[in-house]
This record gives sequence, C-alpha cells and structure tokens, in this order.
Amino acid sequence: MSPPIARTLERHPDAGTTRGVRWLVERCATLARRRRRAAAPQRTLLTLLLTALYVVGVCWALLGHAALRARELTR
Repeated sequence: MSPPIARTLERHPDAGTTRGVRWLVERCATLARRRRRAAAPQRTLLTLLLTALYVVGVCWALLGHAALRARELTR
C-alpha cells in the first residue's frame, strides 16, 4: 500500500496531505530519538504516542491519497 501512496504524495508536494504526512514523520522521528534516551516509564508512554501517531499518519496518508487520485482521474 505504501509505494502507491508515496508516489501520489510525491506528485503533489504542496498538497495539505503531503505537508501533514511530512509533519507527522518529523514528529515521529523526534519522539523516537527522545524515546531512545528515556527511562522505562517514559519510554512506554512515548511508545504509545508513537504508535498513535503512526496510525493517524497512515489513515491521513491513505485518505489523502484517495482524494488526490480521485482529483487526478477527474481531470
């Protein structure tokens, strides 16, 4: 599922979906670095947060991909 989504987002670098997914990826990278240095209780919380952001990102990317593809096909 990821390669077609990535190709669609690449064709639309200024789309809100692309900007949002890029923002989420950057936040996840920051949290992952913070998680590596965290103590066990905080690491668990950061793991849950990363998982939630991942799910949101996948849903956002998938819905945005579908909307962008629909727009492409109607042109």
